[in-house]
Amino acid sequence: MPNTTHSVSRYNTISETAQHCVAFNARTGTFIKLNEQAFAVLKGIKPIEELTFDDCKELENGGFIVNFDELKAIQSAAFLEKKSLGICSHLVITPTIKCNFRCPYCDQNNMRSATSMTEETLDAIASIFKQKNDLINIEMVTWYGGEPLLEIDKIERFLRGSGAFLNSKNIRQIMITNATLLTKKVVERLISLNIMTVQVTIDALVYINGLKRGAILANHDPSPIMINLLEAERAGLNVIARINVDENTATKIPEIRSALKKNGFVGTIYEERVESFNEDRNEKDRVSSSCSKILPSSSTVDRAAYAEQIKAAMLSRNNIKNTMNQLKPKFHTCGATKLSMLVCSPDGNVSRCWNSVGLNDESFANINDNDFLTKLDSDLESSVWAKYSPLKHDDCATCKMLPLCMGACSYSRNMLGSDEPPCPSLKFIFPEVVDHISQRLDFE
Repeated sequence: MPNTTHSVSRYNTISETAQHCVAFNARTGTFIKLNEQAFAVLKGIKPIEELTFDDCKELENGGFIVNFDELKAIQSAAFLEKKSLGICSHLVITPTIKCNFRCPYCDQNNMRSATSMTEETLDAIASIFKQKNDLINIEMVTWYGGEPLLEIDKIERFLRGSGAFLNSKNIRQIMITNATLLTKKVVERLISLNIMTVQVTIDALVYINGLKRGAILANHDPSPIMINLLEAERAGLNVIARINVDENTATKIPEIRSALKKNGFVGTIYEERVESFNEDRNEKDRVSSSCSKILPSSSTVDRAAYAEQIKAAMLSRNNIKNTMNQLKPKFHTCGATKLSMLVCSPDGNVSRCWNSVGLNDESFANINDNDFLTKLDSDLESSVWAKYSPLKHDDCATCKMLPLCMGACSYSRNMLGSDEPPCPSLKFIFPEVVDHISQRLDFE
C-alpha cells in the first residue's frame, strides 16, 4: 500500500477515449491504461492511500505517482548528464559564411563579406582536436556555413592532410548544404571523405535561383536541388530534408512533402519554424562589431499558430512510432547547453551555438589562442551555457511537458536576454497528441 509520502506526478496527462482511459507521464515517457481506481487517484478524486498494492507499484514504476521531488530529480539528472556528456564531442566547422543564395530570412546575410577560413586556422583546429583528453573526444563533425561546398577543395585538402584523423568511420561527419553544388562528382568526393550524411533545407515549393530553395520548378519539373538530392541518395548518401517554416511556407508544407516524395525522395523529412533572431538582436542592441547592420529575418510564424498549422499533418500520419518520438523525455536541450558542441567560425572564433557563428562577442576563445584549452576548461564551468537551467524560469518549471523539451532552444534567453518562453510546437498541441496516441495503442 502507498504511504503518505507519495504524491501524484506533476507530469501526468490523462486521455479519456471511448475505448479506455490512458495516462501519459512526460518524465518517464510512459503510457498506461487506467482502471477506475487508478483513474480516480490520478484525477484527485480519491486519495493515493486507497490504491491496491499492485496498482501502486504499476503507477510508481511508470512515474505516475512519486515519493520524491521531481524538480530536484530533473535538475540532478540534467546536471549529471551535462557533466558526463560535457566533454567536447561535437565539432562544427564553418569554412565560410559566403553563400550562393540569399534566403530572405537568413541571419547571416549581413555577414556575407566575412572571409573564408584559412588553411592555417584549419591546421590549428586539427592541432587542438586530434587529441583526446578530459576536455576533447570528437565523435561528430558538422560542416556548416554559409555554403560549405563553396570550399570543397579546402575541405578535402584538410581531411586528407592535417585533419585526416576526422576522415574516419569512427567519426560521424555531416554537411549542411543547399545542395545546388551537390553534383555527382561532389557526392563521390564527400563519400571518399566519409561525409556520409547531408542535410538540406527546403524553404519553398517552387525554386527561384539564388533566393528560394524549392523542391520543384514553376512547370512542376524537379528543381536542381531535387535532382541533386535524388542523385546523392542513389550514390549512397543519407539525405535529410528540413523544411523551414515562415509565413511564406507555412501553408505549403503538405505540397512540399508531396513534391519531395512524388519525385522519389526517400530520406527523412522534418519541419522547423524559422526564428526571429535578427529582430531580437536589433531590439537588444546586439549588433556585433564584426557585422554590418542586421537585416530582418522573415515573417516569423507565431508559435501557437505554427503548431495549429502542423497539427493536422502530424496527426494524420499513420506511423504511430514517429508521433511517439515527439514524446521521448530528455535532460538537455542541445549540444550548447550540455556543453558537448563547439562551433568554429571562419575567423577561428569558437562559441557554443550555431546562432553565434560570425558574432565575435558570443565566442569564448579563438582556436589560435595559445591558452585555448585553458579557456575551454573555464567555459565548461563558468559560461552562461554551463549555468543555464530551464528551472530558473517559472514558465518552464511549472510546465507539465518540461521533460520533453527542457526549455527548448536557450539561445534567445542566454544571448539576447529574451523573456519570451521558446516553447516548441508540441507545447500548444500536447493534449491532442497524447489523445491521438492513446486511441491507437493496444493495451491487450
